[in-house]
Amino acid sequence: MECPVPSDAAPEERPATSAPAGALRPLRILVVDDEPGILELLQEMLTMDGHTVETVDDGRDVLARVATTPFDVIISDLRMPGMSGGTLHRALEAAHPQLARRMVFMTGDASGEDVEEFLAEVHAPTVAKPFTRAGLVDALRAALEV
Repeated sequence: MECPVPSDAAPEERPATSAPAGALRPLRILVVDDEPGILELLQEMLTMDGHTVETVDDGRDVLARVATTPFDVIISDLRMPGMSGGTLHRALEAAHPQLARRMVFMTGDASGEDVEEFLAEVHAPTVAKPFTRAGLVDALRAALEV
C-alpha cells in the first residue's frame, strides 16, 4: 500500500509511514460508522499511528462493547440508521459520562438544524467528511483535553 516517492519530495507529498509530528500517545479507540469503507479507512489510518482500534457499524453495539472494554475515545458518525451519533452520545452520558465527553463526531452533512443544535450543546470535536489525517488527530487531541 506504500507508494514510492522520490526522497527529494516535499514532506507533504511523502506517504505517511509513521505517526505524524506531535502524534498522540497510543490510544484505544472505538469507531462507529455504518459505512464499511469509512470503518476500514479509519482502522488502517489509526492503527498506522500506533492506536488500538475496534470498529462497529451500529451505535446500538457500542454500549455492550464499552461495558466490557475500556476505550480512550469514541469516533462516531452523526447520521446512522438505527442509532444516531446524538442518541448514542445521550446513552453514553447516562451510562459512561466520562467517555461521552471523549467523543469525536464525523459528519458528511452538518448543515441540518438538529445537527447544529446537538453539536453546539455537547461541544464535541467534529470532523467533516472527507477529513484529513491532521484534522482527525486535532479532533482526537481536543477530545482528550476534557
